[in-house]
Amino acid sequence: MSRFYDRRVWRDRVQPLQLAREPLCRMCKAAGRIQPATQVDHVMPIDEGGDPVDEANLQSLCDEHHGMKTRQEHGATNVRWGCDANGLPLDPKHPWRGRGAKSSGPIG
Repeated sequence: MSRFYDRRVWRDRVQPLQLAREPLCRMCKAAGRIQPATQVDHVMPIDEGGDPVDEANLQSLCDEHHGMKTRQEHGATNVRWGCDANGLPLDPKHPWRGRGAKSSGPIG
């Protein structure tokens, strides 16, 4: 999959446009903090069928949150996400997510 991230369309178009559209980390913002985004993340990973260039599948994250999400996607069980400003879990796989809970977190 790393070959996709080396392609010009990602490096020169998709990534810079996403960071310009959403310059702050989405997860930090949901938790009430202001942190510049440094990474562009696929909400649904490409290898799980996520569209690699659709802006609806992209989110801007800081290094810390991008690393946490990536570790969890690769099976880590000790990732601590915290909650948004409304007390809802930021963890996209938390059972409370997707049950009508409205959050501005990574999938909201």
